[in-house]
Amino acid sequence: MTTPTFNTDQLYDLVKFVKPRDDIEAAPIYELAEYLVKTIPDDPEHPLTPLLKHCAMVLSQFEEEQNPIPDVSNADLLQSFMDDFGLKQTDLPEIGAQSVVSQVLAGKRELNRRQIAALAKRFNVSPAIFF
Repeated sequence: MTTPTFNTDQLYDLVKFVKPRDDIEAAPIYELAEYLVKTIPDDPEHPLTPLLKHCAMVLSQFEEEQNPIPDVSNADLLQSFMDDFGLKQTDLPEIGAQSVVSQVLAGKRELNRRQIAALAKRFNVSPAIFF
C-alpha cells in the first residue's frame, strides 16, 4: 500500500469551505481528521497541523449543531450525580446538611462557589459544568 501524498494547500482549500449538513457529509472529514491524527507528529509546526485544527473546528461545530447540549439546572445535575453514584441527600457533606441539599434539589437554593468546587473535586469534573 502506498502512502497518500497531499498537497497541503489543496487540502486546506477543499476543507475550509465545507460545512457538513449530515453524517454522510461529515464522514470524509472525520476520516481525514483520523488520518491526520495518526500520521502527523505532535508538532505544532508540522505543515498539516493547521488542516487538522480546521477539521477539528468544522467537526466540533457540526456536532454542536447536530447534538446540542441542553441546559441543565444545578439541581438536575446534582440529582444525576446522586442517581449515578447511589447517593442520598445525607451523603453530600460538601453541600451541607441534608436540609440544604434538599433546598438545592428543590431549586430553592443555589450552589455557592465553595460547594461547586467541592462537588467538582468529588466527582472529578470541571466546575464549569455547574455554570
